[in-house]
Parts: sequence; C-alpha cells; structure tokens
Amino acid sequence: MDGPENSPGIMGLLKTFDAAEFGSWEKIGSGGFGQVYKVRHMQWKTWLAIKCPPSLHSDEKERAELLEEAKKMEAAKFRYILPVYGICSDPQGLVMEYMETGSLETLLASESLPWELRFRIIHETAVGMNFLHCMNPPLLHLDLKPANILLDAHYHIKISDFGLARWNGFARNDDISRDGFCGTIAYLPPERIIEKDRISDTKHDVYSFSIVIWGILTQKKPYQGENNILHIMVKVVKGVRPDLSLVPRSRPQACSGFLSLIERCWAQSPEARPSFQERRVVTHT
Repeated sequence: MDGPENSPGIMGLLKTFDAAEFGSWEKIGSGGFGQVYKVRHMQWKTWLAIKCPPSLHSDEKERAELLEEAKKMEAAKFRYILPVYGICSDPQGLVMEYMETGSLETLLASESLPWELRFRIIHETAVGMNFLHCMNPPLLHLDLKPANILLDAHYHIKISDFGLARWNGFARNDDISRDGFCGTIAYLPPERIIEKDRISDTKHDVYSFSIVIWGILTQKKPYQGENNILHIMVKVVKGVRPDLSLVPRSRPQACSGFLSLIERCWAQSPEARPSFQERRVVTHT
C-alpha cells in the first residue's frame, strides 16, 4: 500500500466531475504526462485546469494512478501546494486550480526577473517542500523542477505534479517514470542514477531543489547544450554540477548565501545535504 495507514475513504473530500460541467476547453500544455486544459466551470463561473493522461481512453490502472495523485495532493493542502478539486470522468483527468502565469520553466525562459522575485520564488518553494517533508509520513515529491512549479497572477508559487510522489518508507514498483527515469535527468541525484532500484528519501528532493535554485539565479537550463542523457548521467555521478559562474556577476549580496546553500544541497553524499527543516535553508531563501 502506497500511503499512510489512516488515509481517508476512496475519494476523501474529492469531487467527481462530469465533463459537461465544463466549457471553453483550451489546451495549455502537453508532454509525457499527457495534456493540460484550461476550462470554465459553468456553475462556479471560474477557470480551472484539468490534467488528462496521455491516452484518451484511460484504463483502470491510469484511473487508479490519477486517484492516487489526487489523494496525495488533497492530503498536502497548503499555501504553496496546488489545490486539487477532484477527478473528471470521460475524459479522465485531475481537476485543479488554474494558475494564470503558468510554469516557472516558461517564465524563466521568457523574461529577466527582478532579483527580489527570484528570491521569493526560491523561498516559497522551500517552504512548500518543507511542508511536504513535515507530513507524517513525509511526502516525497521526486519530480521537483521548474516545469512543476506554477505561478498565479501575482507570481506566487504552487508546487504541482504529484504523479511520482510517494510516502517516505513506502516502496513503489513503478518508480521508473515516463522520462525513462524518476523525474527529469538533470534534477536527479547521483545515488538515484547509480541505483535505479534505490528507495528514495527526503534528500532526493533536496538535491532537485539545488538545481532549481541554480536555474532561478541563472535563468538557464542545467547542462544546456548537452543533448546526450547518458553524458549528463556520467557527469552527475562523477560529481560535475551546473556552472555556478553563470550566476550573473552583477548580483545582490544576498546571492552569496544562495550559492553556498546550492553547494550544500547538491553534495554527492545524501547524508551531507541539509534538510528543509534546517533553519538556514528556509532563512537563506
């Protein structure tokens, strides 16, 4: 069983929606995870997002996975976690809050962000991840990256995509993801590359967070220009990390704290990485 003993009933507080409740369907994203649509809930008179699996006609396994993801998001209700409302039937999909600004990945590539906003995004992400790791048992995200950090109209973040998330201490058989590995390769810690069957812990997310911070400070993609996944894997295992010299020289003094935090969080040994609980992690951010 992949969850805590006292998890609520099959749907908990989640609602089952009928596709007819929604109008103005507009595709706003697609990838290995499937498609995301912006929709208008006709009665609620508000915009929502629906994430549908890759195949149009989902089977029982896909429905069970959607339900698992929804239950984890429901259990993790928090200011910086994307709210989930329930599941849509036919097409199958997760019904979630719509985030007007879209993903951090898109934002970082589209405009130069003020340093104060960059620092705030890092801080809010750290607080959100700390909340997940404070749950009992801790909820591991295992796919933290800019594509899964969404922003509302006021540029406040919410962490999304709990498709790979699992409760700490509960193993999963299907930990190899749609990308070939658990999560995107550049955000994957070395121990997970070396041992594909390794049961991950909180330090996996801490490593991913360090690469996210680097991306926010540089507004670049890690290992940019390196298209061979195998080459990136070899580099990471050998201790090579994204280039800190790419953080702009004309930077605020506050950046120095982030640079030392990055180096601690991407340490080769998981034991050497701090936890989100450490005061310095959240106060530096």
